[in-house]
Amino acid sequence: MTLLQERLFAMQDKQYAVFQAKLTLGVPMDSFIGIRVPMLRKFAKELMKEAECEEFLHQLPHEYYDENMLHGLLISEVKDYEECIQLTDCFLPFVDNWAVCDIMSPKVFAKYKKELLAKIKTWSKSSHVYTCRFGIEALMSHYLDKDFKAEYLEIPASVRSEEYYVK
Repeated sequence: MTLLQERLFAMQDKQYAVFQAKLTLGVPMDSFIGIRVPMLRKFAKELMKEAECEEFLHQLPHEYYDENMLHGLLISEVKDYEECIQLTDCFLPFVDNWAVCDIMSPKVFAKYKKELLAKIKTWSKSSHVYTCRFGIEALMSHYLDKDFKAEYLEIPASVRSEEYYVK
């Protein structure tokens, strides 16, 4: 067990792990540590300041669901757009459930909407369920306000998938 995993297990709530497993079908029960999201968010902000963070973000795949949740939260805090995109692209192939996919919401994306749109189009065309879902989610998160254009509706409309978590 790594030092980071030891830190995560120190926050474990076994009942919450059982609850999470019921919401995240298809993820093996033994991959849940059971860390509540507010606690994981707080830990992510602390970890961002540590040297260990950089190493963790490049150690894929992770063993535990909670490590993947942490990874998504860490990506969401990255302030450099290019680095954030690179980390996102490296992580998305390892996302295997809706919760990890949906927790990722990089704040830096709001400042780079023109560049982001091209990535959204690429992600949305992916055959990987959660990469596609992430692309559609990013579109909804950043283009349903003053930046909305009717032509953006073509992006999700062009997605052909029978996958529940894409539909």
